[in-house]
Amino acid sequence: MLVGNLLEQFPTARADMSDGFIGALASVLISYPRQVALQIANPLNGIASEIKFISIADAVAWLERKTEPLRQSAAREERIAEQLAARDEWQRVEKSPSLLAKAKAWLDRTDPAAKAMFGVSDAAEKQRKEELTEKIMEANRRAFIRECERDGIDPKRGVSPALVKLVQEQRAQ
Repeated sequence: MLVGNLLEQFPTARADMSDGFIGALASVLISYPRQVALQIANPLNGIASEIKFISIADAVAWLERKTEPLRQSAAREERIAEQLAARDEWQRVEKSPSLLAKAKAWLDRTDPAAKAMFGVSDAAEKQRKEELTEKIMEANRRAFIRECERDGIDPKRGVSPALVKLVQEQRAQ
């Protein structure tokens, strides 16, 4: 029936087809997954939408092209299963303390190779921390000056308005 539906889409082919060709085409179609074989006879996106005359070679090429994504998906699923099995096996194995220490050093970037690979150096880290500290100190200095100006205290005195307020509250008690 599938072969008949397929051949009906090629009006000139039906009269010329021998039983041998029809049998060969049926033999080819049953060699492929059902979902792909059924697609070949679809008038909108089957083989008839791409070629004018049908041949076994064209049918095989079309079926192979449509089957490739299924093969790739199956291969991907197989690789995933293998990776999960390898991970599970690795997780079951007892790890030596030295391996765990090396892994921790790598992840913390205290390992020299990790530092070199990821561009972390002691000098660069020290410089980054100093720059950050300097930014924080500058922000604190500006906040101190704003507080002093708000409360009418000379910032050059170096006395915090919050401290002055605290001392005044304690004297009042």
